[in-house]
Amino acid sequence: MVGTSTLVPPRLTTIDEALHALIEQIHTRNDPVAFAGTAGAPAAEKWRELGGAATATDIRAPDAVWVGRLALGEPEPEAVPGPLYLRPPDARLPAKGGGP
Repeated sequence: MVGTSTLVPPRLTTIDEALHALIEQIHTRNDPVAFAGTAGAPAAEKWRELGGAATATDIRAPDAVWVGRLALGEPEPEAVPGPLYLRPPDARLPAKGGGP
């Protein structure tokens, strides 16, 4: 049994890349794997297609305590982290010189 440890460091990736990284870490598909997040169900389905045992959980967003624990194990960054925008903002600044 693998347990509750982090097998693959957190990162942005595709489902296929994440599953291949998981395969490299556990070397077997016999132990059940629980998938979480908005891509949990598709990842669990692909894992089962690869012959693994999988469960898709109802967890959609990470727990702040869990994220904090992950951060404790990382070196302190040299620069202050900035935001990572995955899509353009919905809000727009008003045009210059335009009235109300």
